[in-house]
Amino acid sequence: SQSKSAKGLAILPLSLAREYNDFKKTGVNKQSLPEIEDYYDSDEAEIVKRHLSYKLGKTITDGFSSPYAFISLPISIGKEVLKFKND
Repeated sequence: SQSKSAKGLAILPLSLAREYNDFKKTGVNKQSLPEIEDYYDSDEAEIVKRHLSYKLGKTITDGFSSPYAFISLPISIGKEVLKFKND
């Protein structure tokens, strides 16, 4: 809902940070979740994992895991794009 106006876009990072902090506080009990294969759309999830946008998003989120990964993030993104093009 924040992305529908200019003001909303300006405060979107704060809203996302608030949602993330709320999620971290409440957490999700991993033991209560079913296995991935038990979901009815697990085959669609595997198809989405092969998309370039998914791979780039994963590379970017992994790039924030450490200072070295953050510094080498542009190289990692370039490698992921080249790997996608070659496949």
